[in-house]
Amino acid sequence: MKDSRINADRLGVILDYWIGHNEGHHRENEKWLRSVEEYGNDDITRAIRKALELSDAITRQVRDAKAYLHGHGVQEDHGHHETTAHGVPHRHIQFHQIGTIHTPYAPGTPSSEMRSGDVRCSILMDERYSEGLWKLNSFSYIILLFFLDRVSDESLLIVSPPWAEGVQTGLFASRSPNRPNPIGLSVVPLREISGNVIYTGNIDAFDETPLLDIKPYIEAVESKEGAGNGWIDELDESLKSKAFNDASK
Repeated sequence: MKDSRINADRLGVILDYWIGHNEGHHRENEKWLRSVEEYGNDDITRAIRKALELSDAITRQVRDAKAYLHGHGVQEDHGHHETTAHGVPHRHIQFHQIGTIHTPYAPGTPSSEMRSGDVRCSILMDERYSEGLWKLNSFSYIILLFFLDRVSDESLLIVSPPWAEGVQTGLFASRSPNRPNPIGLSVVPLREISGNVIYTGNIDAFDETPLLDIKPYIEAVESKEGAGNGWIDELDESLKSKAFNDASK
């Protein structure tokens, strides 16, 4: 008689490999989708996007199979759940691009250059979300959340901000773009909205960066009196000046 526990263990390994294999291909295929979108044929784009959705659905089914293998029920949700060795839920969450950020910056542009100057940038919104821009032009500044799709370096938990001359700090106490979830955030001046195009001041992102969300910057809510500057206040005045100039542009 075969040992069912060994069979279950082997099946678990197979399912884990299948999931990892599919996710790796899915990330690569999403990059190809952007090339298809640039080609400009809506029918082709919709077909490829549907293929990606089907691929993602297959991975969800395999995850469900893994849950059943371990005796867990499967609940409908917008994300996929795993549990790490430390007992923390590890969810694979899917976001959808709502627009495209346009700037004069190509990959390789130094971050200091991307945060300097009075540069006019724009955001082309997906027309499906245009109605959601109603009354946004009543605000002077907006908060942009975007996907850092061209950050290639592996994230480190201890980093050295380039302007801080060797000072080290934890990743989450820094603004490093190399993060477990490469999400960028910028507060930018809102200049004008014309149809589904938003014109802004400088955005420190590469051209054609995928936009995830827009929120209004509300002065009474966002500006916190006495918030301080954390470990940056411990630096000498010249480094503090670099930090504040870098963050405010």
